[in-house]
Amino acid sequence: MVIRSSLQKWRNYSLKLKVLLFVIVLLIATSLVLPLILKNLLITQLQKQGFQTVELQSLGFNVFSGRLTLDGLTLKTSQAEPLKLQHLEVDLNWLGLLQRRLSLQKVALDNTQIILRFTPGQSLEVAGFTIPLNDTDKKPSTETDQPNPLVALGITMGVDTLRLSNVQLIVELPQGKRQVLIDEITLNHLQSWQPQDLAQLTFKIVIGPDAIGGQLAGDFWVQPFSEIKTLKGNVLLNQFNFARQQAFYPAEVGNLQGLLTTKIALELTQHHSQISLKNNLGLSLKDLQWSLGERAISQTQFDWVGNLNVDWHPTGDLAIRLEGLADSHGFDFKQPNQQLSFQTLHFPHKVSVSQKAGNLQGTYQGDLTLSDLMANLTSPESKQNSTKVNQIALKGQASFEGSLPKTAQEFPRFNFAYQQALALKEGKLHAKAQDLTAALNSFNVSVDGQGKMLDQQLSLDMQTTQSLTDFSATQQELHAAVKDNQWQGKVQVSLPLKASDETADKHNSLQLAVLGNLKLGLLKLDNPKQKTTIVDWQGLSSDIGFTTPQTLALSHFDLQGFKFGQPENATLPLVQWDSLQIDTLNLEDDQSLQIGKVHLERLASALLINPEKQLPQLDQTLAALGRTQHHEESTQDKSQDKSQEKLGDKPIEEKAKKQPVIDIASLTISPDSQLKITTQATVPAIESLVRVKQFEIGAIKSALPKHSTPLDIQVQVDDYAQLSLKGVVEPFGEKVNAQLKADISDLDLYHLSPLIKRDLGYRIESGGLNLQNTTKIVDSKLEAKNHLKLIGFALEKEPAQTKQTSEVKNSILDESNSSEMPDSPKVGAEASGVATALAIDLLRDKNNNIVLDVPISGDLNDPSFHPAQVIRVALQNALTSGSKAMLLMTLQPYGAIALATKYAYDKATAIYLENVKAVVGQATLKPDMDDYLNKVADLLKKQPAVNLKVCGYYTAADQDYLTQKQVSAAELPDRLFKLAQARQGLVKEQLVSKGVESNRLTLCHPSLKDEPQPGVSLSI
Repeated sequence: MVIRSSLQKWRNYSLKLKVLLFVIVLLIATSLVLPLILKNLLITQLQKQGFQTVELQSLGFNVFSGRLTLDGLTLKTSQAEPLKLQHLEVDLNWLGLLQRRLSLQKVALDNTQIILRFTPGQSLEVAGFTIPLNDTDKKPSTETDQPNPLVALGITMGVDTLRLSNVQLIVELPQGKRQVLIDEITLNHLQSWQPQDLAQLTFKIVIGPDAIGGQLAGDFWVQPFSEIKTLKGNVLLNQFNFARQQAFYPAEVGNLQGLLTTKIALELTQHHSQISLKNNLGLSLKDLQWSLGERAISQTQFDWVGNLNVDWHPTGDLAIRLEGLADSHGFDFKQPNQQLSFQTLHFPHKVSVSQKAGNLQGTYQGDLTLSDLMANLTSPESKQNSTKVNQIALKGQASFEGSLPKTAQEFPRFNFAYQQALALKEGKLHAKAQDLTAALNSFNVSVDGQGKMLDQQLSLDMQTTQSLTDFSATQQELHAAVKDNQWQGKVQVSLPLKASDETADKHNSLQLAVLGNLKLGLLKLDNPKQKTTIVDWQGLSSDIGFTTPQTLALSHFDLQGFKFGQPENATLPLVQWDSLQIDTLNLEDDQSLQIGKVHLERLASALLINPEKQLPQLDQTLAALGRTQHHEESTQDKSQDKSQEKLGDKPIEEKAKKQPVIDIASLTISPDSQLKITTQATVPAIESLVRVKQFEIGAIKSALPKHSTPLDIQVQVDDYAQLSLKGVVEPFGEKVNAQLKADISDLDLYHLSPLIKRDLGYRIESGGLNLQNTTKIVDSKLEAKNHLKLIGFALEKEPAQTKQTSEVKNSILDESNSSEMPDSPKVGAEASGVATALAIDLLRDKNNNIVLDVPISGDLNDPSFHPAQVIRVALQNALTSGSKAMLLMTLQPYGAIALATKYAYDKATAIYLENVKAVVGQATLKPDMDDYLNKVADLLKKQPAVNLKVCGYYTAADQDYLTQKQVSAAELPDRLFKLAQARQGLVKEQLVSKGVESNRLTLCHPSLKDEPQPGVSLSI
């Protein structure tokens, strides 16, 4: 039994040994034959792939160690050698198969050249193997995708070491070839059965021969088989040369040069399809040069460092966070007629955006600083406009939240808030086309706002501030300077995102509302070449409101220290004031202007009128502003303009245009205001100073034509004269209506002598004027009553030229011509002057005063109505009627007889009294003439400046009387002459006896007169 058992064991052992020997022999045979089989099989399969020549020096496979080696593999086509493989080595761990692990202990690829040929949109060819990129080239699959057999068998995979060294990639593109050298790529410890272990990936790639195109290197740790997959490491792209890659860029890129260096430290995590990226990035770009057509950009240095974090969920939720710092130096952009450059840029910034369940949120924070910014623009006329700013700073932050539309018909909805601040320092602008140069020291703007996008409407609500200091501008000969400008206020904007197709009302247009306070410091506008200050003010402040389309509102408006029009040769500006205050002002659509209380503090004006009756100071100011004043107009144009003004004949277009509504609450001027008037249009010149004591004009309402505007004006002229005007007017009525009362006291007429001499022919030697005026205008019908009192009034003695025309006819004092203007200014002035002097002398009272009542009436709508002419005629008529009345009172009843027979005032140089009647044919006066001569003597004694001309005359009755007395014809003329001579001598003798100085009585040569009774004529 024992022996049988032993034999049985030996038989079993022998069988096993045979099997083992068979396996060993089979393995040896396989190890010897298998490489040859594999080599032939590989060559055959490669040839089937379309390669014309397949060269393989050796293929080795050690069944025991699991090592596969392949040397000298070359694949050739008719055009190239897409693959040259020097050495490939693969070590397989057989023992791992016992644990269902496909473990590659080592994979090494050395000294290999691979051609990659890329045809955009068609295919990618790698080492001669074509991968179609067009879906139409793919054959349709009738079977479902089969699962990976290794996965089906539960076999896991892993690589202990994977190394690629000295692998040359030749990339062929339609633009050309580029060589990429993989210096080394290593992958260690990539094992799927140890998912928590970290695998290491390193690589170093050289772009272009001798690394002239740049270098790419990386070092990563990965966990591709873990439930939480991670990739963590660093990438360095060093000195990437854009110029060396020029052949690979499409034509749209243009010419690109520069060196790019990028450092990336990233961490990528994937958990249940949720991806998280943390990236620390550094980017440096040097000597950038880019050009495309006529556009070009150059950049000396650009650097950016920062962090980028991204979280993404398969549901679409996304969160992006970016924080970085950008620095730039030497940037320049050019295109035809335009150039933009800056020296440095510094920009720290933070951005975050997130989306969750269709809702978006985001924030932004940045601080941008630019230095030495310059922009040039060349106009079509080849004139260059340049702008230069020493420093620009833009600092701000913003946030938003909202939702995206779910359908194409919906609009996004957002709420957002933002704060921005812009600061400019030392800016300059030069525009040759407009001959404009501007400069500023600093300009600051800040905005703090919020807004929303809802129901196709964008709404913004902003608090804004702005400041400007030391701004100046020069255009042609004009120079403007602003010392300080400040704004603080609120701005509201509403903008439709989609215009309505049916309506275009105000709800479908931009709505803008501005409310704030504006303060302007010193402002000056002048013309240095002409040495003229045009406008100069010390400060302006106002609350401002504006709403679209055209509504402007001002309140608490105050313009201080204002001056206008001061050439170098003027001691005072044309107009100036300490303060102009307007409590409210509202302008709506250019059709309604409502102004509240207007007050001028310390208004002062200096008006100089030259001999041509022009304002040279105004002309110089307008000329300095680049405008000219046209003084000459044809008489026909003037008459037509005046006729239209009187008759209301407006052009059709002007009639059709709706006149704006003007409403002013009141206008006041402070009591210490003054007006200095100097006129050189007279000889000598006249200079007067008018001081305001009170100036008030009440409410003005153009929409109410019947509204009465009250006014109360009181001024002082020079040292003593007082003028006042009170009453009401209807300034916007279709016809003029007014009730006014004016008073003038202690007005020195000597000061106005040159003006009066021009009209009357006499200069005033002395005199003062008191006037009480009452004016009533009803429907443009003027009725005015003037009560004048002339105190110590005296005219100069009659000029020599007036004596030569002492017999001038057609005096204004002649009743038949009292309403007409003299045809000749010279004749009219002389004639009226002589007659006026006579009337004035007759009207003096015992205190050397003259009192007159001068009524004035007329129709203001009458084209022939001229105020100056009407006043002149009324004054002279008053003198006429006054002197007549005095004569009637003094000489009654004889004066009444003279008036009834119209003997008085038939000449401008003489006033004829009633004749002294004599007995026919005798040198004897009638008995009642003694009483008449007493009255004449009293008149002469009361009026010491009046002289009397005594002229005897004879009549036809005297001739008949002497003829009846038998006086011969030869003696008759002498007898008549002596008769008349005796009569005038008798009248002079009686007047002298009644106390009249004989030198005041002048006799004349007797003559024949056609009078009803003989006697003696008396004329003043």
